[in-house]
Amino acid sequence: MDGRAEYRKIVENLINRLEYLLSSGITEVPVERGESPEGGQGIEDPLESLDKEIAGCRACGLRHGGARPVAGAGNPMPVIMFIGGCPTVEDEEKGRPFSGSDGAQLEKIIAWMSTKAGFGREEAYLCHAVKCRPASGKVPSAEEAGACKSLLERQIKALAPKVIVALGPVAAGSILGSPDVKGLRGRFHAFNGIKVMPTYDPAELLKRPALKKETETDMLMVIEEIKKSLPA
Repeated sequence: MDGRAEYRKIVENLINRLEYLLSSGITEVPVERGESPEGGQGIEDPLESLDKEIAGCRACGLRHGGARPVAGAGNPMPVIMFIGGCPTVEDEEKGRPFSGSDGAQLEKIIAWMSTKAGFGREEAYLCHAVKCRPASGKVPSAEEAGACKSLLERQIKALAPKVIVALGPVAAGSILGSPDVKGLRGRFHAFNGIKVMPTYDPAELLKRPALKKETETDMLMVIEEIKKSLPA
């Protein structure tokens, strides 16, 4: 983006953020996060507050098994939000989503999209539908996914992305109510007014490279949708 377009994008993101704060009943914005201009305790950023809640969550048995939650990482006012299934061992160790081989695959996808859509990696937010890693690499149970659903919904509301990409059956199930990625992909769905594109998990693409063509088709649709929201 040129300087003028980048400036317009910053202003647009700021307006979206302020509108969210107002809708949450917040009418004052502190000078610094967590501090008021007088140096006292100010209003905490909703996303920071949610991250702390995720860190201390014990709504299901995963924490009792020793799992460490991974909240998410990226732009707090993203153009696009990528939501995977659940953290890997690497994610848990580093405290960041998509830190392993699946993350490397996702980075390739984002880099390819960036060359076509005019947005950068810095405008994306990454997280998982289920915030803790199930033991022995198991798929999260319905109970475990359900325990995280409220946190995920509030996370989406706080971030207010233009588009959500649901990566794999766990993410699709949590957001759209169905894990049938093959049946859902190829078209947009709606979640609280936000367009959602279900597609294959990056880890699945590593196992089944033939699915990359379908994923590319899905991402081209996402790119066209994002272009509509970018300044001319």
